[in-house]
Amino acid sequence: MKLCIDPGHGMLNASPQRYDPGAVFQAHEEASLVLDYAILLWAACAASGIDAVLTRRKRDEPMPLQRRVEFALEKGCTTMLSLHANAAGNLQAHGTETLYRRDATFAALMQQAAVSALGLRDRGIKPRPGLAVLKFPGPCALIELGFITNNDDRAVMMSKRTQFRFAQAVAKALTQGGWE
Repeated sequence: MKLCIDPGHGMLNASPQRYDPGAVFQAHEEASLVLDYAILLWAACAASGIDAVLTRRKRDEPMPLQRRVEFALEKGCTTMLSLHANAAGNLQAHGTETLYRRDATFAALMQQAAVSALGLRDRGIKPRPGLAVLKFPGPCALIELGFITNNDDRAVMMSKRTQFRFAQAVAKALTQGGWE
């Protein structure tokens, strides 16, 4: 397995010459938060013997949304995982969910790892075939870690300890789940 880790949003994500912060709530940006998760996951994968690449490694590294799947394929990736944080007008909305296009088994494995590490409400897996990053031809999922607009979820997601636990849990699921 070669894994492409995609921290959602960022520079040139949606339009030229623009930084896309994703969801923003009380000065917390989704793009920055998920980048922290992605870098720790990349390191955990390397320590577990999983070959992994990141679609972006820093805040201002350009990676247009429509190029992410192509990038993963150019790098020889067989599996793709995109990381995001949810947002809602209802500040009580909370929990972790994983979106997928066609591979529910992979999505369920990623959801289970994420929920075990984050300890947030399990919102389950949901098919979302129209999302650009989910058009990757191999096993692919998009994890919505939690709601950046929910105070409790956000506090959990911001914790460095939680971020480390998440990275370890996902890397372990990938190696033990037969995706390596």
